[in-house]
Order: sequence, then structure tokens, then C-alpha cells
Amino acid sequence: MKKHFYILLLFFTCMQAYGQGMYYYVKDTVTAKTDVPNTKVLDKLSDKAVVTFRDAPAAKYAFDTYNSVYDKALQIKSSYEHIGSYHVNNKAILPNEKDIVEASIQINDAGIKPEEIAFVTDKGNKFEHSYDKGIYTITILGGGANDGQRLYAVYKNADGTYESLGKLNIYSYAPKTINLSIVPVGTAQARHSKSEITDYLNKIYGKIGITVNITIEDAFDNTAWDLDGNGKMKLDDTGLFDNYSKEMEALNKAFGASGRRQKDRLYLFVLNEADKAGVEGDMPRGEQFGYLFKGYTPRTVAHEIGHGVFKLQHTFNKTYQIAQGSTNNLMDYSDGSDLIKHQWDIIHSPGIVIQLWEGDDEGLYLYDCFTQKGSLEKFQSEEKN
Repeated sequence: MKKHFYILLLFFTCMQAYGQGMYYYVKDTVTAKTDVPNTKVLDKLSDKAVVTFRDAPAAKYAFDTYNSVYDKALQIKSSYEHIGSYHVNNKAILPNEKDIVEASIQINDAGIKPEEIAFVTDKGNKFEHSYDKGIYTITILGGGANDGQRLYAVYKNADGTYESLGKLNIYSYAPKTINLSIVPVGTAQARHSKSEITDYLNKIYGKIGITVNITIEDAFDNTAWDLDGNGKMKLDDTGLFDNYSKEMEALNKAFGASGRRQKDRLYLFVLNEADKAGVEGDMPRGEQFGYLFKGYTPRTVAHEIGHGVFKLQHTFNKTYQIAQGSTNNLMDYSDGSDLIKHQWDIIHSPGIVIQLWEGDDEGLYLYDCFTQKGSLEKFQSEEKN
């Protein structure tokens, strides 16, 4: 019996890792043949020139530029490909849709003519581009859902051989829609309009194919949740923000009993105050209900549903070993709104959040059983704020 328990525990742990450490590997998307060499040749970059891909101001979908601040987090670092000292950036797109990226060039050999550079996938599919004042604008096309493409900047020499000058990895994600209700409780009022929140969420999640439908509901007139009568929502009894407090559970239960709860919808309750100063929101990972407090912003909403529906962790979680406030990431405590490729993968394939043996003294999550290379990792206990 004990053996079976550990087998099941390992299975669910690895399922959690699959979500939190999931990587969409690059695979072939086109079959058109040209004389462009295969991937093994193209991945040996020339030193005659360096082409660096970057986000385009008019691009529709997200771009993830390598940032050394994430190097301490092995789970994140492994989502970036490196060819020697060259960092391969990542681009998101939806299946069969068009978007643009830009690229700059640094020429180290006078024989390289920048206007003759082409942009091809590893199977020879050529993407159209324009060139003006040292900047390339390339039109790309998404492959199938959960598919990836390798895009190379190549230069054909006079003898017919090719120089590979740069690389970009492009990932196609299937579009998703989530429904979110914001529900004022008692005398609390929604601070922001539906359009304000929708616009902000679309600027973040829309870039990776996520549509969030917002509804601001009528107030829920209930005070029974306030078990100690102080008018303040008590946060997680453990102080770790891992779980629902008894007052949160009381509010959740009362709302469910009212007949207003829908199973396919997220809920953020707006309350006047939390029992801890400075807290604008709280939503346990993988849960349906979350909470907003005075001072909350559209960014607070985006951050909390990142925890709730997408099961994202803070960038400064001890698993990642990144300093709090050191990034422009949505899941950091800063003003940033970035999401990186590691998070794109989690959002589109969230793992199972396992909560075992939770009590007032411990909230244990089993996290990242396998790395990208498949090595077994030890169980790790983590905190979530």
C-alpha cells in the first residue's frame, strides 16, 4: 500500500512538473525544399556578421528577449537557446497567423552585403522582409498549435555555401478564452471600469493568445464571512498566502449558496480592506476565487489571475532564486507587465497544483519533478505571496 502511495505521489508530482516546466520543443512546420543547409549547419553561426532579432513596435504578439537576470533560475534559463555567446530570443504567435519581427545587423566582414540576407526556416521556407537603414522587418507565419519553427538569417556566398548569421525560435500557441467576474462585496465598490481592466489584460495576455471576458457583477450583500467582526478580510491563516483563510472560505461558501457561482468562471471579490496593510490582492494558485482590496489596479487583476487560473508563481519565489523587484515581470512586485517564454508555456499548459499535508505550520507544493533534460529533482517546499 505504501509503495502504491509513493508511485501515485511521483506521478502527480511529475504532472505538476510537466505544467511548470513544460517546453514546446521546436519541430518542423514546413516541407518546402531549397539548397539551404540543414539545422546542424545553420546552428553553427558565422563570425562574418551577427543578426539579432528583436521585438517590432507594431507587432501583435509577444517577444521574449534573453535577460541575464533569469540565469539563476534553471527552469527559466533552459527556455533560452544559446549558441556560443549568441542568445536565441523567443517569439510567440497564434497558429497560421501573421506577425512581424525586426532584426539588426553587425557586419564584421566587408564582403557581407546586408541587402542580400534572407530569412528562412530550417526546411527552407522563406519569409518576406524589408530592409531600411540597417533594420530588417520580417513577416512571419505561425505554424500549427503547440508547434515551433526555427528562423535563421542566412547569407549565400559566391561559391554557393551559406553563412548563418542569427536565429529566432517561434512558438505557436492555440488561442484560449477565460471568463472573469469582479464582484463587490457589501459596501465595497469596483475601482475600475470593465473597459479599463479589459484593455490592460489584453495588452498582456492577448499577446500570447489569451482573451479574458470581464463582467462586473452586482454587489454581493453579505457580512457573514466576517467571522471576527472587524470588517477586514483575514488572509491565509498560515501567513504564506498558500490557502484560503476561514473567512475566505466562508465568503466562497456563501457566494456558492446564493446560486450566483458558475463553474466555468473565475471570481475576484472586491472588499474594503485586508487584515494586512498594503495588500491589494490575493488569489491562491489554481483556485476559482480571489480577492481585491482598496488600492487595487488593473495590474493587480492581471497578477492575481496569473496565480489563480494560470498557476504562475512569483519570480522571486525561492525556487527561482531571483531577487524581488529585479525584473519587469508581471509576477514580480514591480510595475512591470512582461511575461517570458517559460511563463507562456505554463499558461498554455498549466500543471496540477498539488497541496498535501497543509496546515497552519506548513503549505507544501511539489514542484518541478523533471527539468527540460529529464533529470529528477528533489521535492521542494515553496512559499507563495
